[in-house]
Amino acid sequence: MNPETDAALAALNQAIELEMEGRRFYLQAAECTTNPKGAEMFRSLADDETTHERILRRQLDALTKGDNWVLPDGLPQVTADLTALVFLESEKVCEEAVRPDDSDLDALLFALQIENKSFNLYRELAQNTQDPN
Repeated sequence: MNPETDAALAALNQAIELEMEGRRFYLQAAECTTNPKGAEMFRSLADDETTHERILRRQLDALTKGDNWVLPDGLPQVTADLTALVFLESEKVCEEAVRPDDSDLDALLFALQIENKSFNLYRELAQNTQDPN
């Protein structure tokens, strides 16, 4: 494989880890929330992270086999730190991020903040590559 493909594979692996971390976070948040609608929303967000992981794995599998990008947008150059903390560490979820009475709206607002961090991270990656894929 070429260096760009190697960099893309590394970025995809890190992105998969981020999605798995997000899923764990949202499931733990659901456990910390006594509000049934809030807990349900956190579980739904965890399911979304699983879907995102599946999409990334499909892309990873295609590139590993030497195929082209499955999705229209790729990450051939890793110039952003994908290991940067987006989700709080597991032991801090209940103390710092989630209140027991969080509603579904609270869960969505919190998730929007997290997704904005992720979006900015991926946007930075896209801006730092010359490859249109």
